[in-house]
Parts: sequence; C-alpha cells; structure tokens
Amino acid sequence: MKYIKFIFILFIFLTGSSAEFKPDDFNPKYSEDIENRIDSIINNLRVKTNKEGVFQSSTLSDRMKFYHTPGVSIAVINDGKVEWARGFGIRNDRTNDSVNVNTFSWRVQ
Repeated sequence: MKYIKFIFILFIFLTGSSAEFKPDDFNPKYSEDIENRIDSIINNLRVKTNKEGVFQSSTLSDRMKFYHTPGVSIAVINDGKVEWARGFGIRNDRTNDSVNVNTFSWRVQ
C-alpha cells in the first residue's frame, strides 16, 4: 500500500452555514479502494486532547461544525500526483453552491 505523503487542506471560512455534505456532479467517483480511503479519512480524524499524546476520533463534518466552516476542499497528493480531490460542504451560504474539485485551482509543486 502506498503511503500518503502530503495532504493539502484548504478551508473556506464563511459564517452562518451548516457543514452538511451534498452530492455533487463535479466531485468525481473513484475506485472502490480510493473511495474507502476517502471514507476512512473523513470519518476517522484524530483530534488532539488536553492530555499529552492522547487523541480522540472525530469526523470531518463534526470538525467543520466545531470551526464554523461551511466548506472545505481536500486534495491528497501521493508520489507527486493528485490521488484524489473532493469538496465538502458549501462555498456560498446565500446560494448553497457546493464545494467541489472545480471550486479552486490546485497547484502542486
């Protein structure tokens, strides 16, 4: 199994919106293996606690709610190439436009 070398997370900070994930035609479907990895990442985040070296499990949706972040875009770079990219939540609370892979221009060097 290849190891993920870099994870680039770009947050959009808007207020007054929920962090609900909406299906979107611009978020591509990947192989079952990649979809399982995406699911594992967004549902098993490690959150630091007040105790040294102790973490608790959380979901991306819960963390977005905690930070009042309605939308986030994630790209995982593996071996210098984008392995997968996906948007979660919304980018505009007035129109409910969802975040997707076309929301931002990605530049990986």
